[in-house]
Formats: sequence, C-alpha cells, structure tokens
Amino acid sequence: ALVTGLITAQALVFTITLVAAQLNARYTHRMVTRVFTWPTALYMGLFIGSSIYSAVVLAALSNRSADFTIHLLALKPIHPASIALALAGTCLALLVPYLWSFRRRLDPEQMALDEGRRAVSRLRRGASTEPREVAALDNIVMSAYGYKDYDTFARGTEQLARVGQEAWRRSRSELGESIFRRIAHIGIATVDDPRAPSQVIDVLYKTGAGLVSEGIQEASRQAAAAIYEIGEAAVDKGVDGVARQVGFILSDLGSQAAEQGLVATAEQAAYSLGSLGAKTSQRGLEDSTRQVAVFLRRVGVKAAEQKLDLVTRQALVSVWSLGAHTTRHLPGCAEVVVRELEMLEQIAGSQLVDSSYLSTPGSRELEEFRVRYLQEVRGEQSVGEPEGTGS
Repeated sequence: ALVTGLITAQALVFTITLVAAQLNARYTHRMVTRVFTWPTALYMGLFIGSSIYSAVVLAALSNRSADFTIHLLALKPIHPASIALALAGTCLALLVPYLWSFRRRLDPEQMALDEGRRAVSRLRRGASTEPREVAALDNIVMSAYGYKDYDTFARGTEQLARVGQEAWRRSRSELGESIFRRIAHIGIATVDDPRAPSQVIDVLYKTGAGLVSEGIQEASRQAAAAIYEIGEAAVDKGVDGVARQVGFILSDLGSQAAEQGLVATAEQAAYSLGSLGAKTSQRGLEDSTRQVAVFLRRVGVKAAEQKLDLVTRQALVSVWSLGAHTTRHLPGCAEVVVRELEMLEQIAGSQLVDSSYLSTPGSRELEEFRVRYLQEVRGEQSVGEPEGTGS
C-alpha cells in the first residue's frame, strides 16, 4: 500500500508539473524552464527513490523476521519500514510547498518581472550578447495581447523598457536601440487596440523621461523616435486618439529635453512633431493637426527660453512645413498654425522665424502660407523673400 501510494502521489505530481508547463508555455515556450527546475528534479528524484526503497524493503522483509533492524552509523537500530515511512512522510509534507510554489510560477505578471530581473542581472554581470530573457519578454507581451491580458501586457512592456534602459546606462547602445525597436514594433502591431498602444506609449514616455533626467541623450532621442513610429502607424490607420497622445508625449519629452539642454533629443521631438503634423493633415485629422501645431509651439518656446537655437530653428521649420501642409490639405487649420507661429515669433524673434522659412523645403503652398502669415501678423502687403539667415 505504501509503494502504491507513493507511485500514485508521484503520478499526481508529475501530472501537475506537466499541466503547469503547458500553462506557462501559453505565453512563451521559453517559460518551460520555470517549471522544470532543479528543485522539481530533486523532488521527483525523492519520490522515485522513496518508491524504489519501499519496494526493496517490502521484498526484503518478506524473508526476514518482524523485529529485523539495521544500524545507521551512530544512530540507534532502526527498522527499514520506519525509514520508508519517514521518506513517504517527507514526500507528502513537501507536496504542500511544492504545489504552493506554482501560485508564483504560474502568475504571468510574475513571469515578466522575473525575466526582467534576470535580464538586468545578466547585463550587470557584463553579458556580451542580448540576454535570452529579452525574447521571452517579447513573447510574453504579445501572448498577453492575444489573450487581452492588459495587466501582463503592460508589465512585460515595462520590463522590456527597463532592460533597454539598463543597456543604455551600460553603454550597450546597439542592444538598447534594439530593445526600443522591439517596443515600437509592439506598439505598431497593437495600434488599433483600444488600450494596448496607450500602455506602450506611456512606458516609452516614462523611460524617455527617465533617460532625459539622467542626461543620456542618444537613448532619450531613440525613445522619442520609437514613440513617433507608433504615432505614424496610428495616423496611417486613422486612429486619431493615439496620434494625439503621441503628439502630447513628444511635446512633453521635447520640452523636458530642452530644459535639460539635451539638444539632440529636443530636436528629434520637434522634427517628429513636424512629420506627425504633415501626416495628420494629409489624412484629414483636423483635431490632431491643430494640437500638433500647439505642441510644436510649446517645444519651440521652451527651446528659445533655453537659448537652444538649433532646436528652436527645427521647431520653426516644422511649423512652417505644417503651415504648407494645412494650406494644401486642411485650409481650416491654417489659421491655428498662423497663431502658433505668431506666439513663437514673440519669443524667438522675427529674424530666426524668417531664416527658418528659408530652411524649409519650398513649395507653392509654403509661399501661400508665408504671404498669409506676413499679411495677418506683420501687416505686410508687399511680400518678398526675407533678407539674411542670421538668428
């Protein structure tokens, strides 16, 4: 009966382990290793050893007297059946913590946290290649999206960003860029979902803002570029809400970068906003286009206040370009662009505004917008080319 009970319990444990492995594999096949660990192997070995020992003891005792005992080193004589019972009791006692451990191992959010922690640990130990946990996190995120498990989706994306941020801190720029690209692709793949893209954008924003505060310029610039890629995909699919969110995030990130003196990041934000505005106007997204004009002015004003002429010029070029696109595609929005450019000129000065116009790719619509701007804002009726390019 003892042998039968142990074998039955062992079969139960083995079945539970297989089921747990299958549940983990729903998110990624790489998670099977979370189940088949050395404690699991040790526990299974204890069951097998106890079963074999009990069978051998029962077979041996059938030919011996009932009071047969054995001597174990300095211990008192002990009956073999007592050892078998002790082993069986140990197996059953360990069954409770073993089963309880699956509460943690089967939690997909905990899987993501553990994988992120392992990846960061590998980077800190000087791993020369991409930690294998990065691919596992990618799989977890996309599987969670398939199951509409948004909590796990957000947690996995956060851990990916955390690993990317750690890579940038340790001057692993190629790895950091690769991970940010993964996150951008996740956002693009889920852009028409009501919740997922916002979560991805929020993670990238928090990561980018953290990198800005740490003064890691190229990393924060890459974060801004990744955010823009999601916005571009949103505009292509006509997802107005995501496009507006991307515009706001780029504006805020660019303003923070300008305040910290990170020229490349702020310039990337201004350029991305200009590109986003061009696309929203071409798609006829009026609300997004108006807001992009406001966001561009915000970045430009902050850059002008910080005396970052390169960033201010890029913001102005983007506003001029947006004016040309609205003149062609959304004439009703051109007035908003005129007013935002006017407010930006009050801070940056007319010379920089005029020189930025000369740096903007020319078109008939750009010239029409400039004529309108000069007539409405400066009251100039006779309009010629601006003189000079000095700022």
